[in-house]
Formats: sequence, C-alpha cells, structure tokens
Amino acid sequence: MSPTQASTTAEERKRAGVVARELQAQADRALLARIMPVVGRNIAQRRETLGLSQRALSEQASVDRIFLRGVEAGERTPTVVFLAKIAPALQ
Repeated sequence: MSPTQASTTAEERKRAGVVARELQAQADRALLARIMPVVGRNIAQRRETLGLSQRALSEQASVDRIFLRGVEAGERTPTVVFLAKIAPALQ
C-alpha cells in the first residue's frame, strides 16, 4: 500500500469516526428529549404528594429553584449530583 493510500484510508476512518460520534450524539439527544419530561413530572408529582413547594424543596435540597423548575418542566437535564441532593427531600 502506498503512503497516499494509507493516509487516505486513515482519513476515511477518521471521518467515519466523526460521523459515528455525531450520530450517537443525535441519538443521545433524542433519548434525553423523551426521558427528561418523564423525570421532571415524577419529581413534581412526588414533591406535590409531599406537600412541598418548589421553593421548599429547593431550600431543603440546597439546589437552585429556577433550575428545579426547569427540570420539572423537562427543559433542563439534571446532573447526578442534583438528583442525589433532592432524593432525600423526596424520600
């Protein structure tokens, strides 16, 4: 194999990797778009069952109330740390 053929093959593999990563990122975003509203609704329902306001939950869990509102609306993606903070308050 000539150096030109080898570099072309390497370049093709590199481009294929970039395309594969972008396709995976698109699939991940689509999955999050379906899951986050469900997660948010579950958090809101549990909070309401416990009789907590968003402000009360955010204060108990030491999280930002505006971010909590976004999570409950399915507009923000909570981190594991955020979920770990609110879990005890939601029992």
